Amino acid sequence: MKALAAQRCIEIRRKIECTVERITETSFHMKLYSHEITVKEERIAMDRIYDISYYRKSREEDAIGFLYLHTNRGVQTYYVKDDPTQFIEAYRKLNELNRRK
Repeated sequence: MKALAAQRCIEIRRKIECTVERITETSFHMKLYSHEITVKEERIAMDRIYDISYYRKSREEDAIGFLYLHTNRGVQTYYVKDDPTQFIEAYRKLNELNRRK
């Protein structure tokens, strides 16, 4: 099944070896499907997701923002560099369609 929307998220790891600090950044995609959102290997059913919100502290282009997934297990935070507005709008549109059923 093809994803309705996808959002690139990043994972930042900080490792100190001897006296050298190494920061590595990897990316993965959060994908929206009609019945769930997947994040890496995790699958979250749509009926367990209450909302998605976004916060970016700085307006600088390279600033990291925070994408919040509000679920029945609490709020899960993901780092993003790309504006997630389209992903959030796709989720909200799908959520509205599901409510009408």
